[in-house]
Amino acid sequence: MEEAPGVTIPDNNPAGVERSLNIADSGTVKEVEVGIDLTHTYISDLIINLVSPAGTIISLHSRVGGSADNIIKSYNFTNTSGLASLRGQPIQGNWKLKVSDVVGQDVGKLNKWSVKLSKE
Repeated sequence: MEEAPGVTIPDNNPAGVERSLNIADSGTVKEVEVGIDLTHTYISDLIINLVSPAGTIISLHSRVGGSADNIIKSYNFTNTSGLASLRGQPIQGNWKLKVSDVVGQDVGKLNKWSVKLSKE
């Protein structure tokens, strides 16, 4: 499932933006892959979390990357160990992405994001 909201990430605002994708399928999680496409001129300003329908919060990106531009990346069990904790959780429900820019000066945009789930 994918969404391309093209929403601005508020500058220096811990509340940031929250987007959700509703998954109607039943079953439990075998694997998760989260795709992120966002533009920002200083990615270490950013905190990105995935929230499962069960309420589990997984950190995808937390204030790393220095002055690098943009995040166009897929997060999976191989490169993001926290995602493995979602194995066995229900697939059905709202999967949320929270993106915060916690430092002032430059504004970014969440272009699109996706959640790919395989079930057990």
